[in-house]
Amino acid sequence: MDEDQLDVSARYIVKRNLSSNIEAAAIQWDAVEGRLDLTYYTSAAPSDEDEESCEIAMTELIAEFPDIRAADTHLVKLGAEGVGIREDLRLVFCKER
Repeated sequence: MDEDQLDVSARYIVKRNLSSNIEAAAIQWDAVEGRLDLTYYTSAAPSDEDEESCEIAMTELIAEFPDIRAADTHLVKLGAEGVGIREDLRLVFCKER
């Protein structure tokens, strides 16, 4: 898989699938496993709308990249017990302040 194209597509797809509660989004691609993880970071407790937005974004990514053999989505509330954006993930969206 072209990882640069994955980044570009993830940025575009995530930007179309956001709620006002989403502060940031990041991906992690494991080429050996063919696994993609998509994490949405929220400013408040994640809502059903946040979960749906994240799931739709992942569905679109799976449809675009047949190399994805396993996928998972995650919703994380920023600031909860020191939770921040993991440095090993690739940031694909960050809300402008």
